[in-house]
Amino acid sequence: MAHYQVVRKTHCEQTTGYPKLLRSMVDYVGFSYLPEYQVSEIPRDYGQTFYRATVWISGDDGDTAHKHVAEASTVDMAVHLAAYDAALALRR
Repeated sequence: MAHYQVVRKTHCEQTTGYPKLLRSMVDYVGFSYLPEYQVSEIPRDYGQTFYRATVWISGDDGDTAHKHVAEASTVDMAVHLAAYDAALALRR
């Protein structure tokens, strides 16, 4: 059984790309809370690593309104993919 290790927890405040787009969309929609990201390392065979990014967007009452998960080979790519999925869901 592989053990997951948390690599990063952030709000992606000073970033570009989809995390920045998601922050502006959440602000435009009127949510009180910023998106929260958690990136975990997933160990694979032969010393390879994979990263799973989870983004939570909380509603005004504090409950989790949206949760999106993405996996990629780098931390930044996983964060961008999770933000992209969350932005698409908010756009609907």
